[in-house]
Parts: sequence; structure tokens; C-alpha cells
Amino acid sequence: MDFLISLPYKGKKKLDLINAIESLGFRMSFNHDGSIYLWNSDLKIEFIVPQKGSGIDKVIEVKQLSLKAIALRFMDIC
Repeated sequence: MDFLISLPYKGKKKLDLINAIESLGFRMSFNHDGSIYLWNSDLKIEFIVPQKGSGIDKVIEVKQLSLKAIALRFMDIC
């Protein structure tokens, strides 16, 4: 499952999203690019954000959620 996070993230308070999801029985792992995903025997959750500009950065840190997400183009088209 992909979990899309809008940028800039406008949450008012910092949340440790990874720990919150781990408390539900998921385990955290890293992709080769440094992005984070969580998994259990039934589901894999990856975090993605819309890619902006020239696309040099492939992984974006979302400090308010304590995670690193994969930047992909065309995620903001509705």
C-alpha cells in the first residue's frame, strides 16, 4: 500500500508515525535508497510524496512524521 503525504506537510505537531504503525504489529525496513517502509505478513506500506522541480532528490525527509518518503512525479494530479 502506498501512503501519499502532501508537501509541504502542514501538520501542527510532530508525530512519530513509524512507532505508531509498529505498535500495530508492523516492522520497519529500509529500501536501498534510504526510504522507509513497514511490513507484516499481509501488507507492505511505503510512503510517497509528490516530486517537485528537477527531481534530483529521490528521497524526501518529512521531519514532522519522522520518516523518509519516495518522491514520485504526477502524484498531485487529481
